[in-house]
Amino acid sequence: NFYMQCMKHKTKPRVAAIEKKSTGVTLVSVLKNLQGLRIVEIERSRAGGSKTDRFLECQPFVAQRRISLPETGTHTRMCIEHMRKITANDSHRFDDIADTLQTAIQITLIEGTLLPAPDSC
Repeated sequence: NFYMQCMKHKTKPRVAAIEKKSTGVTLVSVLKNLQGLRIVEIERSRAGGSKTDRFLECQPFVAQRRISLPETGTHTRMCIEHMRKITANDSHRFDDIADTLQTAIQITLIEGTLLPAPDSC
């Protein structure tokens, strides 16, 4: 449903990063067959550090204002409020949005794995 909503926009999605656990495993297998959509499978393990470590690693990018949200976006306010509740001692109740932010920063700004393929330029 989310993908179909994204397809209504002028700029179509080209990449979907999906965490490979729970329903993500099924989602990856279904979406891999969509032509024109690159799937990046996100593996989580203890070797990648704790959630707190991962959030702290992405903080400099947020502080440097390298992350932006649309001012009139449907979910912008919710995302900002969610991120304000994240604590270093894991006292926050939910962290799904923070996980998404961290993953986006990791694969784009830290690893650079979402750079355009050489043949797409």
